Amino acid sequence: MHHPKTKERAQDEAERARSKAEQEKQRREEAIANLTGLRVLSAIGSAVPVRLLKRDLLFVVEKLVSTLDDSRVEMLARQHGIRQKRDDGGVRKTLAAFLRRAEEGTLSRL
Repeated sequence: MHHPKTKERAQDEAERARSKAEQEKQRREEAIANLTGLRVLSAIGSAVPVRLLKRDLLFVVEKLVSTLDDSRVEMLARQHGIRQKRDDGGVRKTLAAFLRRAEEGTLSRL
């Protein structure tokens, strides 16, 4: 009674609902893309019939990581237990150092 819904208020609520629905759709699409990417990488890893040398694995992994956006690099680092230090220069630099020290098995999984 004191604050009846005005036309503007109803439009604002409708706009917020549309915005929320759009954000949820975008989150679902991103989750599907992430899952699809992981499945594709897994399929590629299981399809490679030969054992690659460490230098070859390192080359491939470094090239692939350089094409990833920052959010995916952070996800990859988190997946392998890599934590970024504040003064370290970023998660990309930390991940690159991890890759150079990694064993062949770890590089294969990456």
